[in-house]
Amino acid sequence: MRFNGTYLSLLFCCLALPIALSARDTKNTQAAAAGISATRPLLFVENKGQFTDQNYKVRSDIQFRLASNGLNIMLGCGSLHYQFIKMNANNQAESYRVDVNLIGANKNATLVTGTQQEYVESYYMPQLGLNGTVAHAYNAITYKDVYPGIDWVLYVKNNQLEYDFVVREGANTNQIKIKYSGAELALNADGSIKASSPFGVITEKTPMAYVKESNEIVPLKFNLNKNLLSFNTAKAKGTIVIDPVLKWATYYGGSGSDNIRKIDFDANGNIFAVGQTASTNQIATSGAFQTALSGTNTWDAFLVKFNSNGGIVWGTYFGGTGNDYGYGLSVDNAGFAYICGNTTSSGLATTGANQTTNNGPVGGGGSTGDAYLAKFDNNGNRIWCTYKGGTGNEQGFGVYVNAAYQVFLCGNSTSTSGISTATAYQNARQGGNF
Repeated sequence: MRFNGTYLSLLFCCLALPIALSARDTKNTQAAAAGISATRPLLFVENKGQFTDQNYKVRSDIQFRLASNGLNIMLGCGSLHYQFIKMNANNQAESYRVDVNLIGANKNATLVTGTQQEYVESYYMPQLGLNGTVAHAYNAITYKDVYPGIDWVLYVKNNQLEYDFVVREGANTNQIKIKYSGAELALNADGSIKASSPFGVITEKTPMAYVKESNEIVPLKFNLNKNLLSFNTAKAKGTIVIDPVLKWATYYGGSGSDNIRKIDFDANGNIFAVGQTASTNQIATSGAFQTALSGTNTWDAFLVKFNSNGGIVWGTYFGGTGNDYGYGLSVDNAGFAYICGNTTSSGLATTGANQTTNNGPVGGGGSTGDAYLAKFDNNGNRIWCTYKGGTGNEQGFGVYVNAAYQVFLCGNSTSTSGISTATAYQNARQGGNF
């Protein structure tokens, strides 16, 4: 089962997780919640006594932790706890939790760790003695016979947490019962599961099962009883592997109005989105090209990058003191993003650009100003920007970059000059509103 760490927890509103982190981990988690990309690898870090409840009592039921961008996943035998921390409009950390429990699981199942990694964490806490402790990390965890004849295998793939149930021949898959706390579950007509909460919706696609020895597909579907999931699996000879798949979804925005107009992907599966926002918070990440909304009671364009797991990599405002809108987006083979829109702001163009001055109406009002075209590198730094337009109003609606890195911009215009070149297909405006 694939879990997008950040957004799984974002979509569930739950009770505060009674696990205290060390000061260092709290700082890192809050930084990630504020939009700073987490730098630690996604690994199973063992519990050596560093995880405690709110009363600083050691949580012996927690055996491992995975830390993602703005998320901690706590793992015990037969249970997963997802703790999401985000910063609110008052720059205070808010915590939400979703619990996933295997009902009737063997709490004393044999634990088998995968390959030990070079990554370690050192802790110095009162309960750990004067010399503290070192927690090692692993790339996979298996609970043998979590149900009779069934193993629970958890691992990291493509930097996201997944888990499978490995059902040995003769074992009964009806033993597997998964209970979600913190969301309302519904079975869709196509066999998928929709989990709804006040913070959004996730869809768990119809699970897949196959015979390990032959890769033969085994018919399988979800059974749902309130918030309890189980599997209805056809009989097969051999070991059956059940691998459910989870799609992710997320909100993005702050306390004002936010609109996404276009998305695109790079070769590594990273996701880019462009739009416009009136929010003064929850848009830009620390160290971004533009970290604040430029005007008062105005719109700025924004550009944001998510990784393939749905974790935010970076986000930036883009605009001046007028109104700035983001409509078009294209990502080239090197992961550079090109955006376009329209603006009534001055000062956006870079030195040496094709058009360095906004020729249209500036300052807001009912005008759209000039179109613009801007290029950002894959770290969110602006490389160049140019205006495109005459003395009327222009809007840039679409941008495309081809394999030869040629960039194409389209939109509309009310200008009678400043648009076409001398030998163009149509070098004069023919009338109409735009």
